[in-house]
Amino acid sequence: MQTQGDGAKKWLRGGSVFAAGALAMAVISNAANVVTLVGWSTGKSLPDMLPSASAGIPEQGSQASDDSYKGGWGPERETFTMGNPATYVALNSITDNPNWGDERNFVALRGSDRNIFSADEVTACPGDTVEVTTYLQNDAADNLDQLDIQGLRMRMALFDGATRSAPAYVAVTLDAKNIKEIWDGAAVVCKEHKVKLTLVNGSGRIHSCCSPQDGIGLPELASGEWQSLGYKATDGSLPLGKEKGTYTSIIRVVFELAVSEED
Repeated sequence: MQTQGDGAKKWLRGGSVFAAGALAMAVISNAANVVTLVGWSTGKSLPDMLPSASAGIPEQGSQASDDSYKGGWGPERETFTMGNPATYVALNSITDNPNWGDERNFVALRGSDRNIFSADEVTACPGDTVEVTTYLQNDAADNLDQLDIQGLRMRMALFDGATRSAPAYVAVTLDAKNIKEIWDGAAVVCKEHKVKLTLVNGSGRIHSCCSPQDGIGLPELASGEWQSLGYKATDGSLPLGKEKGTYTSIIRVVFELAVSEED
């Protein structure tokens, strides 16, 4: 930890030096990094499409491995801000990320209108595809050493709509050797249809500072199965630091779901 002359805590987070009371200025100075951090495929700032932290606390949900899962994040955990990030290894626990919003709401969907992201629900009907984005960030302060996430992996689960017009859900669970399991999910709805979600084979990709332009392929991604992740390869690593001028601590996992009629 570094300190200023007046004793105020000073942290490195997202490429800017944050001091107590200076968050607004830091967010403005970091705005140019929005596309680099999370807009690889859209060219747009996700805060324009997702609820911001000021929209309130996202809804907490039951564990994503439960058959009764109905959306929402979990578990309850200590949270941080850009001005006061974690002093230990933590994943998706910052509530005012200018590039995403509340990181506990780390799953976002795009339906037939690819210009609109939603962290909670999209409309998509049989014949449509839904793009799912999972945002991951190592929330330890950038000026602390040896706080890399190790053994990072995810498990995606799909839950079909129970009745006509009832939502179907996609849930993502994340864990690692040195973090506790966390989860989030979102809903797909279609009026007058009972919908089923199926992973589009070969659609899974990791996007990061160091991935190829089209991402790191995840050919073994499957519903209900654990998938290793990483910023450069699927080796489970999500370190602090920079490579190629961009942060190694941030990755996006993107995959597509086909929407069909449930029998």
